[in-house]
Amino acid sequence: MRRTTQGPVGVRVVDGTGTGPLDDVVRQLWAPGLERDLRVTVRPRGSARPAPTEGRAVVEEYWAVPDARRARLLVPAASRRTAAAALTAYPGLRPAHVRLARGLLGLAVRLGVPPGRDLVQVSAPAEEPGPVARAARAAGHARAHAAVGVRRGANAKPTLQLLDDDGRPVGFAKLGWDTQSSAFVAVEDAALTAVEGASGPLPTGAGVAHAQVHAPRVLGRGERGGHPYVVTEPLPVSARRPGRRDAPGPAELLALAPVVRSGPVAATAHLRGIGDRLRGASASTDEGAAALVASARALLVALEDLVHPVLVAERWHGDLVPWNAARDADGVLWVWDWETAEPDVVAGLDGVHWVMSSPRPAPARVPDALRRREAAIRDLLAGVGHDRRGQDVVLAVYALTLADRGLSLARARGSWGQVLVGPEPLRVLTDAAYRVICPVG
Repeated sequence: MRRTTQGPVGVRVVDGTGTGPLDDVVRQLWAPGLERDLRVTVRPRGSARPAPTEGRAVVEEYWAVPDARRARLLVPAASRRTAAAALTAYPGLRPAHVRLARGLLGLAVRLGVPPGRDLVQVSAPAEEPGPVARAARAAGHARAHAAVGVRRGANAKPTLQLLDDDGRPVGFAKLGWDTQSSAFVAVEDAALTAVEGASGPLPTGAGVAHAQVHAPRVLGRGERGGHPYVVTEPLPVSARRPGRRDAPGPAELLALAPVVRSGPVAATAHLRGIGDRLRGASASTDEGAAALVASARALLVALEDLVHPVLVAERWHGDLVPWNAARDADGVLWVWDWETAEPDVVAGLDGVHWVMSSPRPAPARVPDALRRREAAIRDLLAGVGHDRRGQDVVLAVYALTLADRGLSLARARGSWGQVLVGPEPLRVLTDAAYRVICPVG
């Protein structure tokens, strides 16, 4: 792979070997093409454009916002219209301060002010399509432009908001780039295909009014460099983030993840999967991680020994949080980002995660937040149909799930550095859950 090189008037070629945010985007989005002579070039605003090179073409072009060194978003540079649309699309999904900042920047773009200090160009042999062209074709469009999110966490992967020439949203693409992200993209594709765009009817006897939940339909899929990508339909332009007053209720949770049976938690595929991973985890030299593994295994055994029947759902979304959900103009709930969905799980787990993420507590304060929000969580689980002991089980499974995810991410990335919640608060969480499942005296 090429090393970063310096060119005339500050122009440089980036290959993803550095540590900045743009290097992360290059590694995740364009690295597979670098070996096929794809080239990513950064040009300061106002620098002269190079003369066309025979046999090569610029296949993608972006403004780095605010600049290449601190990039948080790549905005398509095809025209003022598409750049402004990329900045101002879906205002109802943005926090107020972000909505205001993007609105002002979009207005400036329409008046002719570039949204960033650096231009990022992706060039390729003339016959080689870039990832945006591939995603557009998979979704049934001859071409599209993309706003590219800059992701840097342990679960980072490229996300593309696809726009047509008029700036209208035409799709959303998510691309795998390594083993872990590819697995997540494959899970999302399978989950969305199973849901088929909308929830089915509630099972007879659910005891709550019918509710409907929509998931974006899959428009297309494909591979690049041996890694999968999936393209889904755009959200309604009226989409807005749910607030506390219109958070998902029991009926919507059951529409999202219908109850299919009752039985011991040990019989669920979800708990069996966690058990396989925990028992297969290698010994850690990190004292905190080792303590977490021991605590999580003790909680796992306690749950496996329970015979009390609990309600079991067909699936759970896996990350039902306010930033992965919206309501349209009719109030219908839309849910996306299904990459951590799992089948056959205790019912109501999505509701626990929603309450725990509204708002999301500081990582070290997760155990305290669960204690403070326990009453609200139990009310929600009672609405789903769980008795008191069933609620205990769901809360314990939630604690074990967070521990399992933290351990899995740390193993995949080689450290806990990028994992949101560290081993100590997770251990506190699993220890507390164990005491609920196995009370002393």
